[in-house]
Amino acid sequence: MFEHCKRNQALWKAAALILFFVLLFIAAVIRFWPSFGFADLSKAEPVYKQDKLYYNHLSRKEQYLYDALITAIDLHKDYTDEIRYVFSSEEFNNVVQFIISDYPEYFYVDYNHIESYVSETHTKVKLAYYKSKEEATRMQAELQNAIAPIIEQTVTLNEDFEKELLLHDYLVESCTYLTGEPDNAEGYLYNTAYGAIVLKKAYCDGYALAFKLLMNQSGLFCSTVSGFANNLPHMWNMVYIDDHFYHVDVTWNDADMTYGKNMIFHGYFNLSKEAITYNHIISYEEVLPLAEDETNYYERIGLSAHTKEELTEILYNSMTKALDQGLDYFEIGLNYEEATNDFKALFADTVEQINREGAYTVINAHREYECSYDTRFLNIEFYRG
Repeated sequence: MFEHCKRNQALWKAAALILFFVLLFIAAVIRFWPSFGFADLSKAEPVYKQDKLYYNHLSRKEQYLYDALITAIDLHKDYTDEIRYVFSSEEFNNVVQFIISDYPEYFYVDYNHIESYVSETHTKVKLAYYKSKEEATRMQAELQNAIAPIIEQTVTLNEDFEKELLLHDYLVESCTYLTGEPDNAEGYLYNTAYGAIVLKKAYCDGYALAFKLLMNQSGLFCSTVSGFANNLPHMWNMVYIDDHFYHVDVTWNDADMTYGKNMIFHGYFNLSKEAITYNHIISYEEVLPLAEDETNYYERIGLSAHTKEELTEILYNSMTKALDQGLDYFEIGLNYEEATNDFKALFADTVEQINREGAYTVINAHREYECSYDTRFLNIEFYRG
């Protein structure tokens, strides 16, 4: 009997020991779940998404965080679901920055106050919003209502270049560039597509995000590009038109930015990397496709002079057209070595010829708005008599 009890005690002890190790194993599985229940995403192939240039550059593991954030933002949730991976500060910051670049429609998200909570094996992210879910939904509808008639205009155009030009010119004409700090609590909107399209006032990132949104909704590839210009943070765009990548800086094509006049400029329209980096510095350069070619606006529509004779003709035709349209400026491209020297004399000759003809009186005064890496493109202001 005593021996039987001893055997039972030994069996119970063995069972308890086995149970202890089973529970320990389960606890380890839960604690270190990625090692047991999930694939090692650091070795997985990234997923491709159309029009999401920055997303496509992330590792599969970073895309997992990106997708979790997008899901939460779409539902206007305060927290993401628990993510069973750990991310470095660099990975987390890159993902947030890339979402800003890829999703201009998320203008109501307060990216400056997003927080991540990290354990040894898990990550959970707390999101922040400028607007309630109801208010954000209302403002998104307002943005789409403003965009819809513009997109309808592109449907009637056959060439992608024409669509791009229409969207670019609409944004330059309708939006005013802001300088200085915003003067109200809603000032963050001026850094968004909503600010540029609905409020019609924006900083450079508002222009760039709005142009991306307009282009993408017209079925054209466009991404934002972050970097620096004039030693200040700056944002512009990269587009894919006619089988080539180009840089476009809508902000710098808005002459009211610098000169306080409502003029459309195209000097930073469809430039190569060589041209744009003359006065722009690209961040995340490894993410971007190489823009090797340049099909600028002036060449495309026949405003680029390659000889003195062409410059004479373009000056006369451009000025008379501007006068007929009630404008006091026009644009030309100078594409031969002596063009800069020829320009001033030929401009004076053009004014004299127009005054002789008698339909208009023009004062022989002009201002040249410099652009591009070799000053080939001029935006010329003249004065009516």
